[in-house]
Amino acid sequence: MRKLSLLTILLASLGKADLVADVKAIAATGNLDAAAQLVRGYSRGVETPESLLASSWIARTALSLKRYDQATAAAKDTYTKVRANLSRLPIGADPEGPVALALGAAIEVQAQAMAAQGS
Repeated sequence: MRKLSLLTILLASLGKADLVADVKAIAATGNLDAAAQLVRGYSRGVETPESLLASSWIARTALSLKRYDQATAAAKDTYTKVRANLSRLPIGADPEGPVALALGAAIEVQAQAMAAQGS
């Protein structure tokens, strides 16, 4: 686990070109915290279309792992980040782009997590 954390920091500091692929790969190992750390390191508080989409993959992966509380929390976080950045990253500019995909995934993950838990 320590190696994976060092890897996430290194990837973030190098500015790897494909954040989404890196986050998906790390999240697929089950280490959602390391994946979230990579997104935070990449965005440094300024969300980008890629960081929003990467965040949505953390929620999707948590859902697929049946970690419903984590999935819901990650989806709500993604939803909040998208909403907070809509004036700067409008969905209308690219309705099938990463911001729209992140928003849709956030809503879908929340709904699926609720359904899986019988809510």
